[in-house]
Amino acid sequence: MKKSFIVIFFLLNFVSGYSQSFNLSMGLGISSQLRKTYPEQGTSLLPLWTINGRFGRDFRILKNLYWRAEISYYQEGILYDSTMYSELFHYLSFDNFLLFRSYRSPVYFGIGGYGSRLMALSATINGQTLSLPVREYNPWDYGVMPLFGLVLDFDFISYYMEARYRFGLNDIYIPSDNYIKNRGFEFNVGVSLRIH
Repeated sequence: MKKSFIVIFFLLNFVSGYSQSFNLSMGLGISSQLRKTYPEQGTSLLPLWTINGRFGRDFRILKNLYWRAEISYYQEGILYDSTMYSELFHYLSFDNFLLFRSYRSPVYFGIGGYGSRLMALSATINGQTLSLPVREYNPWDYGVMPLFGLVLDFDFISYYMEARYRFGLNDIYIPSDNYIKNRGFEFNVGVSLRIH
């Protein structure tokens, strides 16, 4: 399935009539997975700092409207406050956004959706990181993602900052007595290179 992500993305790069720019960004996230927990566990769930990176391309549709296609890597996870234990999910994702930006404004905003594949799962116990099997988890996740950004334009290059909220809709835990949904904020800084 990874090949499908790559093929779709690079097919988009041959659509040059509406192409506008390439984007590369890195950032931090605050993952706060929504989980069903039981009172007898005696454990609260805390947000977990994560990292993410993405490569994409913007296509100008109308004067102030853009379509952005991205391939991204991101993490989701959770920290258990009464133990020295955390779980970290590693995803490869294909994202699409509709972005609105006035020509003279440094501010833009948009709404999009994503479909992602679980690539790996790791856990940290008392400072030691272990790889965990993923067979109990749904390999696919999908959801919606609003974003807000600020951009600084130069002749052929732009620098930007973005804030996003990942609102996962799929239950990524297979057993029926529990559920986990990916939710969290992502903050990115990046560079955009205009090609024409």
